[in-house]
Amino acid sequence: MAMAEKLHKRFHKDKNPEGMDFNDVQIYLQAAIAELKGKKEVYVLMDALDELPDDREGLQRAQMLKWITETSNRETHVHILFTSRMGSSCMDIEAAMKSQSRLFQVSIDTMTNRDDIRLYIEGQFRANNNLNKLKNLAQVNIIERLIGKSDGMFQWVSCQLDELKDLQIARSKDVEEVLNSMPRTLDECYMRILQGVNSRLQTEIIKALHWISLSFQPLSLEEVNEACIIDSTRSPAIKKEDQFSGEGIATLLSSFVSRIGDGKKHLSLSHFSVKEFFKSSTIQDSEYSKYGFYESGAHASIAESCIAYIYYYSSCPMRLGTQSDLEYFPLLFYACRYWFEHLRLAEEEQERLAPFVIKFLTSWEVYRNALRIYNPLYPEKLFPCKIPTLASPLGWAAALGLEFLAERLLEEDSKSIDAIQDIRYFTQKHEETAGLATHPSIEFMCELCGGEEMPGIVVTQYANPIRGTALMKAVAHGHENLARLLIENGANVHVQEKGYAMNIESALSIACGKGNENMVRILLQGGADPNENCGGESALKRAIRAQSKSICEILLEKKAHVNESESAQYSPLMTAALMGDSDLCNLLLNNGADINWKIEEEAEGLIDALSIATRNGSVELVDLFLSRGSQIRPEALFGSLSAINMMEDLPSDASRYNRVCELLINGGADLNPVSEAFDTPLAMALHIEWYDIAKLMLSKGAQVHPDDSSCLTAGNTLVAAVKSLDMTREILDMGVDVNAQVAFVEPFAEGYDYDYRHFSSALQAAAFHHNRDVVKLLLNRNADPGITGPPYGSALYAVVGRIVSDQFVSSGDLSVAQQICEMLLAKGAEWDRKYGPEDEERMAECMLGYRGLTEWQKGSIPLNAPLQLANGGNTWFQIVS
Repeated sequence: MAMAEKLHKRFHKDKNPEGMDFNDVQIYLQAAIAELKGKKEVYVLMDALDELPDDREGLQRAQMLKWITETSNRETHVHILFTSRMGSSCMDIEAAMKSQSRLFQVSIDTMTNRDDIRLYIEGQFRANNNLNKLKNLAQVNIIERLIGKSDGMFQWVSCQLDELKDLQIARSKDVEEVLNSMPRTLDECYMRILQGVNSRLQTEIIKALHWISLSFQPLSLEEVNEACIIDSTRSPAIKKEDQFSGEGIATLLSSFVSRIGDGKKHLSLSHFSVKEFFKSSTIQDSEYSKYGFYESGAHASIAESCIAYIYYYSSCPMRLGTQSDLEYFPLLFYACRYWFEHLRLAEEEQERLAPFVIKFLTSWEVYRNALRIYNPLYPEKLFPCKIPTLASPLGWAAALGLEFLAERLLEEDSKSIDAIQDIRYFTQKHEETAGLATHPSIEFMCELCGGEEMPGIVVTQYANPIRGTALMKAVAHGHENLARLLIENGANVHVQEKGYAMNIESALSIACGKGNENMVRILLQGGADPNENCGGESALKRAIRAQSKSICEILLEKKAHVNESESAQYSPLMTAALMGDSDLCNLLLNNGADINWKIEEEAEGLIDALSIATRNGSVELVDLFLSRGSQIRPEALFGSLSAINMMEDLPSDASRYNRVCELLINGGADLNPVSEAFDTPLAMALHIEWYDIAKLMLSKGAQVHPDDSSCLTAGNTLVAAVKSLDMTREILDMGVDVNAQVAFVEPFAEGYDYDYRHFSSALQAAAFHHNRDVVKLLLNRNADPGITGPPYGSALYAVVGRIVSDQFVSSGDLSVAQQICEMLLAKGAEWDRKYGPEDEERMAECMLGYRGLTEWQKGSIPLNAPLQLANGGNTWFQIVS
């Protein structure tokens, strides 16, 4: 499945697998479900839901529970199976289960998984050289005792097996001693493991366990070896003599960790209960309390260590500023990528770190090095990230969600709260011209652009970040509490700023575009105008483009205008139609949207909501708009007919366009419109071979005007019908002249489009398509084979032109072509040999046909076209001429 592969690739790329937040998971899950829409049943499996973090702002577990319940109610063919422990730490999961009738609980009790535990133990015995030497009776005794005391916990069994495996000689006496001293609980198992820890390396072991417990992505062995020796109180934070080699600290972490990933090069806690143990009161009240941690304090320590490591990197003489730095400094990427993530979770420790963080953000040389490794403004860009920084720590506090830091900075100075935080590229020349004071960050910009004169807009191959104020940064990055703080401190919610892509943005437009419902509420409560016009687009249209029905409802409740005031703008309803969202269209119509709003000029004919729906082939929307009284303008019918012709590859459900056309015709569409830009609907339907639609049109009054000598419609219709013998006969029977003129025939040019209107007569078109029966019908109806015109000259030349234009010509094709030529010659057609250099104008007019004849004469047709026929070895040209 493509979406699953993309998800795995994104978060396991290179050597640095990324952690996922709820938005990432939701986007990919919904896309995967949509991709599998055609399947009868879809199954989604989620393991260990209880291990999702319940952080203060993200509320990932709560959001995932909400997604599960909403999806199970909305998508009845989607079946979601998730696992979780029960208990005091999972009360929210139990409550969600009880509140939803569609969620069913299956309990796995101790007895249920005894067989699984038995298989696990037997496998461990077979794999261990000492344990597999025990007699069968002894093995059975050990297995039964382990299962009996396990209470269904694999991790408890694993810990006991580790102790048994450590026996250098597995005598029955030694085994019995281990079994008799087995701890009753997991906590007791972990306490026993700590008894054997090397006290000389206690500090390093504690740091390593804390890092592994709280890291946002699995850490490699090299990263853990580096992390556990950082001392943020000294400079440099790492001393060479402290560094580990080889396996290093991993050999001392015992049963607490396990190797994971390709090559088993990354470390992870062996079980979720290990983290709970280090956070529990059990260890806090014991002699091993140093190993325990409060999450906020541990996150603060890790954040501080990350920043200290960046300082160490910046001052190290071994720094080269190249890709090799990521190998020589193994923790560098993690430190630059996640220091602020850990800092956000430091809670009561944040204030203590504030001065240190401000100093870091204003140490331009040091912070520049961090941005080169990872820049949060360009998260997709990997090293080296030579891209801009922000103007002040307040801008970074807003972008990174550091609420405590923003609060402290605002207390010191709130005057610049509405300053644009993005620094543009300037050279020294521009700096002097603009009268700008020398600023380290501006010098940095000049260095990055290589001294070139690049004032103003920064263009990269990556998605540009939102330009703007601290509030706009907070909104763009989804930091709701921080946005609320900035508004409370006087941030202007109405500021608009031109982005890197020249688009105009405001805080509200950003929130609507991101689909952040809570943020929209915060901004509206803070005084944002629901009818603001931002770069020619309303907040409502931004929300529609994000396909957020809830935000649209909020804006409409706040009296957002449901109709446009300028005739040149798409209306909200047209925008919703463009997105193909029937729920939004219904919402807008129910709130007074003008279904017949029309824009004055639109080159592609998308002038109203109905024409957009028809061009997109949306049966549901066309049906909805017609039921709501939509006027059927000519552009709507043309849109449904031309859409198929404009597609290079037909969609699997192309029949929906046919159904749309049928709805419009039965709804009273004008089948005989006067248009300079389009042919008649009947001719268009015949061209794309929708003969059922063509017959429906004829039954509903479509006309060909055979008696009107000033109208060329009849000729076009006849030319469009020549692929079908029945339709050609029906059009002729309506009185159309077999030699009717054709409209819109353009002079031939290189790259000529072989459209049905680009033939001078129906006979020429039928000859080109090698439709022998239609050619015979037309000739029997007195079609004139002598009529000439672009692009082939005559019908005889059109036969040759088709042969030359095809990449592959079968003997069957040649046989049919020969028969058509003989029919034409029998009716008086001639090979006109006057086309040559002496008649350049006529030769140019009929270039395709002339070129085809010349190629045949020279024998230079592609080798895959058989030149010799069975008729005495003569070439086809010799026969037909």
